[in-house]
Amino acid sequence: MRVLDAGLHICHMMGYDDLQRCLDFVTDNSAKALNLGNRYGIAVGRPANLVILDAENDYEAVRKQAKARVSIRHGKIIMQRVPEQLIYQA
Repeated sequence: MRVLDAGLHICHMMGYDDLQRCLDFVTDNSAKALNLGNRYGIAVGRPANLVILDAENDYEAVRKQAKARVSIRHGKIIMQRVPEQLIYQA
């Protein structure tokens, strides 16, 4: 996320539309560059390798530099993070 954020600043891609589609650089476009074909994407029979970010959408993921909540490799959870909480005390 930090490298993606730096690249967006360097390329002056800071508009809302840019941020909405920037995760495609490291997901869909990377898969095409690696020629993953039918081994990429969420569908029955595919490897089930994915990361779930702690964000509501692409824009929020980049804006907050969201942390991974869950990482799944070959259908098995290999990392899971409990959401952070702020506790205010008077």
